[in-house]
Amino acid sequence: SVSFHMESPSSMLLPPIPVNLRFWSFLPTLCSMDVLIHDFSNKGATRLALHPLWMEAENVAVLVKVSYEGSSFIVSFSVKEPQLRRMCTHHNDEVWNDSCVEVFVKRPDQPWYVNFEFSASGFCHAAKGTCRDGRVSYSDALLATIPITVRILENTIDESRWDLSARLDLVKFGLLDEGKTLKGVTLYGNFYNCGDALEHPHYLTYEPIDTERPDFHQVSSFVPLRFL
Repeated sequence: SVSFHMESPSSMLLPPIPVNLRFWSFLPTLCSMDVLIHDFSNKGATRLALHPLWMEAENVAVLVKVSYEGSSFIVSFSVKEPQLRRMCTHHNDEVWNDSCVEVFVKRPDQPWYVNFEFSASGFCHAAKGTCRDGRVSYSDALLATIPITVRILENTIDESRWDLSARLDLVKFGLLDEGKTLKGVTLYGNFYNCGDALEHPHYLTYEPIDTERPDFHQVSSFVPLRFL
């Protein structure tokens, strides 16, 4: 289910892009730590900042808040970027071409991981596999059960601000065993922001990725997600 709130009117591979050394040089010292995730009803959400890779991202800022409740992983992104693109019209559309936020999640006892990708239009693409190639998409019907909320806070010719929140029941996606809760569980993952079809594409990540061109499908960059 998708809900929208307007507060004001108004991962395809790309050709190699030179690494911006000014960004790259300081990123590895920012992250590379376990992400501690609390029960939302107990201690609220953990805040994580995303950082640009592969190119500059002028006037772009992204924050993600993470928490859990039962078997649901709650992710809430806050995005500021120069352009808002919301062209997707259904689940499993090419959401990465829109203003897009993503979370990839892997359980430690399986070789595969799930990529959850959300357009600012409120639609989701999600797939399962061991690498970028040969991924199997989840059904539109299953994705329609994800509670997704989008708020457009500002959308002008110079700047947009928008929030997206999703509650991911990880049991439904095989990332948690039936009847289990997330309390005491450790998974692995990373968080991203992109927009391949924006006038000025940009790529932000939580944990740095050591590739020459944008590629979020790097399991080696996943960090522990510890649900306390």
